[in-house]
Amino acid sequence: MKKRLLLLGLKFVWGLALVTVIAWYSDMGESWTAIRTARPAPLVLATLLGVLSVFLAAVGVTLVGRAVSDELGWLEGIKGFCLAWVLGFFLGRVSELSLPVFWRRHLPVSQGAAVVLVDKLVSVTWVTVLGSVGLGLLVDPRVGLLAGGLGVAGLGGVLFVMLSDSARRVAGKLLPDRWVDTLRDLPDTFRLVTQRRRSAVVANVIITGLRAVLHGVILVVLMAALGQTLSPIIGIAIQAMITLTSLIPGSFMGLGYWESVYVMGLGRAGVGAADALAAALIWRALNLAIMPPILLFGWSQRTGSAGP
Repeated sequence: MKKRLLLLGLKFVWGLALVTVIAWYSDMGESWTAIRTARPAPLVLATLLGVLSVFLAAVGVTLVGRAVSDELGWLEGIKGFCLAWVLGFFLGRVSELSLPVFWRRHLPVSQGAAVVLVDKLVSVTWVTVLGSVGLGLLVDPRVGLLAGGLGVAGLGGVLFVMLSDSARRVAGKLLPDRWVDTLRDLPDTFRLVTQRRRSAVVANVIITGLRAVLHGVILVVLMAALGQTLSPIIGIAIQAMITLTSLIPGSFMGLGYWESVYVMGLGRAGVGAADALAAALIWRALNLAIMPPILLFGWSQRTGSAGP
C-alpha cells in the first residue's frame, strides 16, 4: 500500500511539474483572465454534454455485458461503470478494468474482463483513427497516416493474441499469477462476447463513435465560451488525441498530458496558448464537478445491493 501511495504521489508531482512548465510558457495570467470572463451558458452546456458522454459510455459497455449474461441488469451495469469511470479518471483509464469487480455478482470476472476488453478495443480503435486524422490535419498527412496505420496494426495484434490459444502463455509472462488464474478463460469468453450477440458489439461501435463526435462538440462549446471559434472536425481530432494520452501511464489524472495536447493542437489550429490552456483547465474542472454525483449514483449500487 505504501508503494502504491508513493507511486501515486510521484505521478502527481510529475503531472504538476508538466502543468507548471506549460503554464509558464502560456502566460498563466491571460489564461486566468480568459477563465474568469468565460461565458457561463456554454459552460453549463459542456457540463451536461459531459454527463451525457458518461451515460452513453455506460450504456455501450452494458450492452456488451448483457450480451454475455442476461443476469446483468441495465441499472447494475450502468452504476458499476460509473464507479469504474471515477476510479479510472484518477488512476488512469486502464483502471476502468475494475469494472469486472463491480459486476462480479452478475457474471464471472473473466467474462467481465472480456467485456471491458471488447469495449476498450473499440474505443482505442476509434480514437487512434480520429487522432491520426488530427495529426494529418494539424501536422502532416503522412505523419497522421503512419500513426493511424501503426495504431490499428497494434490493436490488430492485441486482438489476434486474445483470440489465439497463446493468450494464456503471453499473459503468464506479463501478468502476476493471480491475474493469470483469474483470466484463464478470457480467450473463450472473448469469442463468446463477439459471437453470441454481434449486434451488441455493433451498437457499442456506433455509440463509441457518437461519443467521439460528442467530445468534439464539447471542445467547440468550450472554445465558444472563451469567444473562440473552432472547426468541429479539429475538435473531434484533438479530443481523440486527449483520450489516447489518457492511456499513457506516469501522470495523475493525466496532468500535463491533457494541457500539452490542448496547447499544441489548438495552437496549430490558430488558437492562442493562453486560451488553449484555459480550455484545458476548464474541461478538467468540469470533469471534477460531475464526478461527485456520478460517484454517488454508482455507489448506491454498493449500498443497495448487499446480499448474502
